Amino acid sequence: MGLLKDVRHRAKPALAPFLVALAIVYFGFHFVQGERGLIAWLRYHQQIDAAAAQLAVVTADREALEHRVSLLRPEQIDPDLLDERAREVLGLVRKDEGDDVLMVNQQGQEFTVKKSDIEERAEATTSLMPSVAESLPEADLVDLMAYLLKQKPKSP
Repeated sequence: MGLLKDVRHRAKPALAPFLVALAIVYFGFHFVQGERGLIAWLRYHQQIDAAAAQLAVVTADREALEHRVSLLRPEQIDPDLLDERAREVLGLVRKDEGDDVLMVNQQGQEFTVKKSDIEERAEATTSLMPSVAESLPEADLVDLMAYLLKQKPKSP
């Protein structure tokens, strides 16, 4: 029993520094590894930086889309640009001046339409040119192709 009493007597003064050291290790570990520790703080800052970069990309995309949408607003559409584009794409509009639009149908007949009567302008999905293959008999089509293939190109 004397040995146990001697160990207790010597352990009492060492117990307080041991508990303090244990508390320092515990709090130090959680300071670095804990849910709100140093590593988590660094990870959160990386996520914030990634989110900020993504926000910049999305903001740039949104601004580009807003610009494209603003070009579609009727009060901002350039009539000359619209006329040129319609002529290129559709080939139907002959003249777009003033309040009237001069158009051509598939038979080549011209007619005038008031701009106020036009509800929508859209691109044609098919060509107005008649198909040669559908309008000629097969024998005539073969003869035409043979003739065209025999022609020599003119020198400049």
